This record gives sequence, structure tokens and C-alpha cells, in this order.
Amino acid sequence: MRTNEAELPANLVVVCTPQATNCALAEAARIKIGSTGGIVVDERMATSVPGILAAGDCIELPHGVSNIPIQGLSGSHAYRSGQVAGANAAGGSRTYQPVTFPGMVAGNG
Repeated sequence: MRTNEAELPANLVVVCTPQATNCALAEAARIKIGSTGGIVVDERMATSVPGILAAGDCIELPHGVSNIPIQGLSGSHAYRSGQVAGANAAGGSRTYQPVTFPGMVAGNG
């Protein structure tokens, strides 16, 4: 592995980066942003602006047990919310169920 300082021998390198979503475009479009900093969506992934859907890491969803909004879930949650949003954008009628994520503590930081 090569760094800015030196080359280090390694069999495996794990790179961990913080997740930082950017909802500036949604804010500029006057889409409601929730307490977590994520875009507020309903169970169909619809935002507060009619005709606009959102999905993925930028949305906030209610936790399945506490019902407290959480954001930045795993990739599988982002993928599933994208499936729901895509189906609904194409005229379908799918809903996303609240998530239960045991490894996450919900709160406002």
C-alpha cells in the first residue's frame, strides 16, 4: 500500500470513510429535510414536493421499533428504498416498511 508518506507492506487494506450525504439540492428545491439531516419521505418514497421521490443514503426513515427517524442505513436499505422509489416512479404502488437495525442507536447526535 502506498501512502503520501511511504509504502507499507500489506496483504489486506480496509479503507473506512465517513458517510456524508449532501441534501443541498433537495433543500434548494424546498423539499422537507428531517431531524437527521435526511430527506423526509413517506412509505412510497415520496417527498414533501408532489411528484418527487427520493431514496438511498440521503433519506430518513422511521426505525421499526422506536419509530424515531434514522438516516444513513446500510447499502441493502438504500437498495431496497431505491427499488420502491423506482417502482412507484414507473406507476407502481410499492411501500417500504420501517427498518429495524439492531446495530444503530437512533438520535440527533
